[in-house]
Amino acid sequence: MNKITLSETNFNGDQKLNSLMSKAQKAEKLGNFDKAKSIYELILEKYPSNVKAKNKLKKIEKVAPIPNLVPLIESGRFADAEQILLSNIERDANNPHFWKLLGVIYHHMQDFSMSFQCYEKAIALNPNDHELIFQFGCDLLELDDVGNAYKAFKLLLSLDPKAAAAHTNIGVIYSKIKKFEQAKLEWRQALNLDPKDTLALSHLGIALIETEGNFNEAIDLFNQSMEINPEDVNNLVNLATAHFELGQVDKALDIYSHWEQKNWNNVDLKLQNDYNLNYSLSLFSAGKVAKAWELYSGRVDHRDNFVWDTEQIPFPRLKSLDDAKNKTVLLLLEQGIGDQIFFLGLLKSFIEKSGSNVILFVEPRIKSLIERSFPDVPVITDENIFEINADYWIPYGDMGSLMDFSQNTPGLCAPYLVPPKRRNNKLGLNVDDDKIKVGFAWRSGLVNARRMQSFTYLQDWKPIINNTNIAPICLQYGDITDDLAELDDATKNNLIVPEIDLKNDFEGLASIIDECDLVFGPSSAPILQAAAQGKKSVMYMLKGGGDRWAFGKSLLTDEYSSPWYNNCTNIAFQQSKKEILINRICDIIDATAQT
Repeated sequence: MNKITLSETNFNGDQKLNSLMSKAQKAEKLGNFDKAKSIYELILEKYPSNVKAKNKLKKIEKVAPIPNLVPLIESGRFADAEQILLSNIERDANNPHFWKLLGVIYHHMQDFSMSFQCYEKAIALNPNDHELIFQFGCDLLELDDVGNAYKAFKLLLSLDPKAAAAHTNIGVIYSKIKKFEQAKLEWRQALNLDPKDTLALSHLGIALIETEGNFNEAIDLFNQSMEINPEDVNNLVNLATAHFELGQVDKALDIYSHWEQKNWNNVDLKLQNDYNLNYSLSLFSAGKVAKAWELYSGRVDHRDNFVWDTEQIPFPRLKSLDDAKNKTVLLLLEQGIGDQIFFLGLLKSFIEKSGSNVILFVEPRIKSLIERSFPDVPVITDENIFEINADYWIPYGDMGSLMDFSQNTPGLCAPYLVPPKRRNNKLGLNVDDDKIKVGFAWRSGLVNARRMQSFTYLQDWKPIINNTNIAPICLQYGDITDDLAELDDATKNNLIVPEIDLKNDFEGLASIIDECDLVFGPSSAPILQAAAQGKKSVMYMLKGGGDRWAFGKSLLTDEYSSPWYNNCTNIAFQQSKKEILINRICDIIDATAQT
């Protein structure tokens, strides 16, 4: 799911009142008390019984006169604002508002130690300033000082047990330290106090998916949040992504297309890129590839998805194949290593169609494998890309966009990996040549309840492991101790586990794949590598949303040839009908044995 941004929850469901309160608080925080006072007075004209506005107004009326700091803050003249506040503190050192504002100034100046000291002084002078205690906790949380943030929110709850937002942020703290059950309890407590706490709704929904695979309750929570704040793009992406991962691609597209008509003026670029990236994945899955590639291009401007600061690269991003002829193009890796191997199946076609000279930046673990596979292409791993002499750059995924790769352009992507010549006995394999050699994995390295919806368990494959005509070879990388514990001793003894590091030794993995007659598993690095080596492969994924790179095929049929590697058969499955997948792969193995 997409990352949620911490923010204070709405005071109540009335959006106009929320907007006025937000403006008044901002003015008060910046020291513009006249403006804040006028807004609170306006609120009380329209909402005479609003207790929060009454209390805020009383506080402002007690504040000693102070110059308007807004122009200084907006122009970045923090040192001048600091001097004004220090002069006022010298005159009235017991005024908590001066210390509070000075804390704000130091926060702007990135002097967090001084900021926190000022906040602590202000709280000591006015222990009942709940808003300041909350803000103090949020600032600490922003800096990942979870211990002190926890203390701040707990202090607020001791003063105001009904402070729902404090429970919400304590839930965030528990989530950061991987105590998810406590986190969910805090978010539920927040919602008991304030059912319209949109931040708690979103956090709880994401946690339910990640830790329990509970999509139905999560979608209900996201819908509640959407009713309260229909302009929340983060929540919209959460809702659409949940439908997408359930295979409900049409519902996801309906949500995205509705928001596509909205005004984006108040939405920052990073959030727009996040929206476009997730929208593009649904479009790919639906087979609407042209528009998907267009939206997908913005993914590298969303820093979580790309290593480099694109604004600092001294040469432009390639926008057209026509511009690349006789030019040098630097290809930059993106995403996980499996995706890198997957995308490079387009490289040969890209070089031929563009007429360009390519420099390929790769992950160090696969450098020798890629150099052997593309002997005429310079391959680099650790050079400073800002000093490379190139005309253009692109991320790997742009090759598909530039060549209009889709379900209607077969042949653009093809197997390319060349394995080393290594005898299997050096890899810890003791394989009977009379048996059909089947390499397989069953999950990725990152596992949680949500991701397990797309994976299987080792014990699911006992019919294959115990088949006397099969040599079952483990290709699962990472620690498989818990997986092996699922098996009885006899089954465990039948499984062939190579004596190499399957996570980092890609040359060794290539040799093992080369020995196999068939490889199967989920969309993870070993299976993607097998497909790129030209090995007969079977890749399974969750039906519907699981295979965005099927370009719509998975919505039409449960079994199909990959539009990327025609030696790979893709099978879409449902967890509730997993036995169908297992039986089908057994049939494919039997058919392979006959050839």
